[in-house]
Amino acid sequence: MTDYTALSNISVGVGGLPSGATVAALRDNPIAISEGAVGAPAIQFAALPTLAVGDTVKISQIGTAFTTTLSEVSFFSCGFIQAGSVRLTATYGREAGGGTITITARVKRTRNGTATTLSTVSTTGTSSAISIDIPVVPGDNISITLQSTSTSFEQRGVLSNSAIKTTGDDIWPASNADMQNNLFAGYW
Repeated sequence: MTDYTALSNISVGVGGLPSGATVAALRDNPIAISEGAVGAPAIQFAALPTLAVGDTVKISQIGTAFTTTLSEVSFFSCGFIQAGSVRLTATYGREAGGGTITITARVKRTRNGTATTLSTVSTTGTSSAISIDIPVVPGDNISITLQSTSTSFEQRGVLSNSAIKTTGDDIWPASNADMQNNLFAGYW
């Protein structure tokens, strides 16, 4: 991690010649701030990029989730500390070979402790798509839930390919998901 060096007004005063240490601090301090170095000013939420809807996958849930319950069960969840809008996509349906059952998927956003259902879709098929653009603010959490009309293992509901997409903006941070294509994904 790069060290942060506090600069006095005298060291950067008008008309003075900066020392080598001052020039090094001017070079290194922005890096130290972005790394959260000891003594460096903290980055504020407003400094983070505003999210914009796009088709670049930034967060995804690898694998498939199944349900055999009549109750609503959450299978994908993502928290945000940035403002803007994102696209949530997923595939849901019933397990192939199962009988005629209905699978209901709900997209929810929790803001200030209150959950709001943004979309409810149902299918009796094996594969249906969800795609919804969602405005988010710091502290929001979005999730996908599934509910089945059957408790039979052979007739279970399926959720797969869940993803949060932007125009390429990194999402800082995201919980409960694989942060693919995020610049800082290796740090989590």
